[in-house]
Amino acid sequence: MRPPFLVTRTIILSHIARLCSVDPGFDVDLYASCDLRTMTAIWMGYDTVKRALASGALLLTGDAKIAKNMQT
Repeated sequence: MRPPFLVTRTIILSHIARLCSVDPGFDVDLYASCDLRTMTAIWMGYDTVKRALASGALLLTGDAKIAKNMQT
C-alpha cells in the first residue's frame, strides 16, 4: 500500500528554515519533489541535494538560481 501524499512547506528567510504544515500564503519559488525517505536523509545530512538530484530521487522545479544554491 502506498503511503498518503505529504505536503509540507519550508520557508527560508535569512538562512533560517521553518517547516510549515499550513500554507503561509507566499508565492512558491522552488518546488522539491521526493519521497519522505529522501527528504529526511537530506535534512539529517545522510545524503546531499546533489546526490539526490543525480540519482533521480529528488526533482527541483522553479527558480534555477535557488535550486543551484540549495545546499552550498
